Amino acid sequence: MPSLRDFPAPPHPAEPGGTVVVVPGRGVAPDWYRWIAEAAVSAGWDATLVTGLYDEDDDDRGGPRAYRTVTDLVRAAGLPDDRLLVAVGHSTGARVALHLGRALPVAGIAALCPIADFADHVQRARAFLPDYTDQVIAALGAPDLSHAPYRDRSPITWLDELDAALLLVGCEHDRVCPPYQTEALRKAASALGLPVRCEIVPRAGHFFETSAATTSVRAEVSALLIDWLGDLTDGPRIRMRNSAPLLGSHVRGRPEHLALRGQRGRLGQPGDAEIKDLRPAVHDHDVRRLDVPVDDGPGVCVRQRLRYADRQIPRA
Repeated sequence: MPSLRDFPAPPHPAEPGGTVVVVPGRGVAPDWYRWIAEAAVSAGWDATLVTGLYDEDDDDRGGPRAYRTVTDLVRAAGLPDDRLLVAVGHSTGARVALHLGRALPVAGIAALCPIADFADHVQRARAFLPDYTDQVIAALGAPDLSHAPYRDRSPITWLDELDAALLLVGCEHDRVCPPYQTEALRKAASALGLPVRCEIVPRAGHFFETSAATTSVRAEVSALLIDWLGDLTDGPRIRMRNSAPLLGSHVRGRPEHLALRGQRGRLGQPGDAEIKDLRPAVHDHDVRRLDVPVDDGPGVCVRQRLRYADRQIPRA
């Protein structure tokens, strides 16, 4: 049964920044995502973790049914209230978190290992996840972005409906949700004028594990999330409840915005020049890489080094 598990912030001298809704991915026990909720709580935010969201026997695949369920749960919890509402999701949960921004006034959305174009994802995953892709195709049909089931699950086709600051985190060695998908979302968000911060974690896989197997970069990603939450509470570009939206007519009317809406943010098919350009683009000036030193011993990396480039959410 879908529900929310609350992680209230401890007593804090200042009012908590708001509430962080954590949306897990499919096929992983929700408890694995406690570290995200705990990172938010350590930063003085209330956090709530969505549980029981997915039925492994249904064909929704993190689509409209999951979208409605999370939206209804958040509304039933009385959110958003007078404070900021933030959504954080991983993998399939990243798509659901992004969609929450279509239904509710969300101030920020952190998408960890997101998929921009679900049709492209299914097409490319056939080579190494045949059982998974066969199940998706049996449920949704052939992977084609022009088909409604794939558009519904492809944030790049409805990113223009969002009005939130974005944190996008990809992992260099993620084969499930490759980093070029993260970069595609970053490009689309930048073209739309959305405040966006993008990080690529080197040498890390889909669950933030490194090739050393004994080393996790979750501590570094937690620190990144805490830093970004601080930007949300300190930065002047965050939309508060009942205030003016981030994107006014001066942005939504720009030629590049209208052109992107007309294209619906198509990622392209394998072999397209546009796709080829995405892979080296992770080194663009406005994408930062989380420089993680790999620890030869057990435990997590003990320090974080960030290479900063242009910031779109100013620090106070």
